[in-house]
Amino acid sequence: MLSLLLFIGFCLLVLMMAAGELKRSHDDAYARTSVRLQNNSLLVSEWVKGVFQTSDYLLRDVVANFPPSELKLARTSAQQQRRWVHWLDAKRQTLPHAQGLSLFDPACIQRYTHDARVQSYFDASERDYCRLLRERPVAESVVTPMALSNFGRHAVTQARLIPGPGPMGNGFAVIGLDTTMFSGLLDRIDTGPNGVITLIDYRQQVVARKPALAGVIGKTLDSPMIQAFIDGDVNARVSRHVSLLDGQPQLGVLRKVDGLPLIVYQGEHDRIWLQDWYARAWQIGLAALLLMIVAALLLRCHWVQLALAIRLERDIVQRQRLEEERKLNELALRQARDAAETANRELQLVNAQLSSLATTDTLTGAWNRRHFEQELQRELIQSQRYGEPLSLLMFDIDHFKAVNDCYGHPVGDAVLVGLTRLVQHNLRAADTLARWGGEEFVIMLPHCSADEAASLAEKLRALLAEQAFDGVGQVTASFGVAQCRPDDSPQSWLKRADLALYQAKAEGRNAVRLVA
Repeated sequence: MLSLLLFIGFCLLVLMMAAGELKRSHDDAYARTSVRLQNNSLLVSEWVKGVFQTSDYLLRDVVANFPPSELKLARTSAQQQRRWVHWLDAKRQTLPHAQGLSLFDPACIQRYTHDARVQSYFDASERDYCRLLRERPVAESVVTPMALSNFGRHAVTQARLIPGPGPMGNGFAVIGLDTTMFSGLLDRIDTGPNGVITLIDYRQQVVARKPALAGVIGKTLDSPMIQAFIDGDVNARVSRHVSLLDGQPQLGVLRKVDGLPLIVYQGEHDRIWLQDWYARAWQIGLAALLLMIVAALLLRCHWVQLALAIRLERDIVQRQRLEEERKLNELALRQARDAAETANRELQLVNAQLSSLATTDTLTGAWNRRHFEQELQRELIQSQRYGEPLSLLMFDIDHFKAVNDCYGHPVGDAVLVGLTRLVQHNLRAADTLARWGGEEFVIMLPHCSADEAASLAEKLRALLAEQAFDGVGQVTASFGVAQCRPDDSPQSWLKRADLALYQAKAEGRNAVRLVA
């Protein structure tokens, strides 16, 4: 009876250990998939931010070149209207998927638009962009959730103030972006089998989705979970749930796009991310079964020994058989242990690869924006503590969109890779090069004054202008230089470098500009 109780206790212990190992293996699969999905969602959010940076460049150009006095006129002539309609339409056509481009006075009255068929003096006081500009007097630019445009298509609107006195300045410029461009952006991302990427605005409206589903664009999800995430303070949230769009069980990540009323959701079907766990469950189950079989064999051995106590002649043969079984079982256990150690080494290798993917740009091999921001914060603290000079160099390939449009994105990617190698070859070991977004790069230069940084920028500009790229020929870049000040924050320092870059591009490109 005691041996039977011991066997039952051992089986319970094996089952508990198997359950614990299954939970640990499940948690590992959950953690690995969560990290991968969070990294992918961060990349998508950076791409989405890049879209609005591009449209904001167009709005900056419009605001910088439109005379505010034109918005103060009580009435304008037909000739003036035609002139600014043509001007705005020409600007709009430089940005694909731009639905509309308009100018409003401080009272939110539309004065000029790119389409001559649209009547001027439209009152937009109740529109989201006007309301947001009134509610955020310190904001230079705002982006609204998705809405139906005057042209009957879904669009996201971006507005930028024209500098001037008062909370509404001298008025503002507004551009509407067709949401189909976000669908095109998501189509370029490899989600793997049964992977899902969805772009949602703060009203829980579906802006874009991959894979596409008929009738989901513009659909409101009305999810308490998503609303709680929007209202909360966290930037990313991982959860398992059933999709509201296709009813599939998924592990997914919700991530806010910094500074924009948009959320990126990336999910993966349970049968995909749990595939390895299912295989591991079979292995653990078989191992537990083998252990219980071994225990059963040991129990049987005990009973056999008791039964054979009166049969000494058969005892030797029986013991030899049991010894052979024990050796086979030990071999099986060693093989299982070796397999577990191999799996652990493979997991460590995967973790190292994930760490590399989280800090480097997959195309160019340069540091990514997230890693650069961490390094920038650290170097800024060191510089301000010890009084060492520290400079920032921000540059952007001129007319890079034309390269992609004329030669295709693979050629454009090759230009980005070649440019990265050329720049890295001419930097010091202490310098940090990162891809900031799209065709824009940043370089942090420790122990380097503004003049030295400007000299390096001029050197890089000249080298780039002389370099011939396969299929494209020569390209140029514009550079902005800013030295860190004792009272600088990362944001103020980056903003001054961005301003210098904007000046270089506004003054003809292929130039270096330094902001004190």
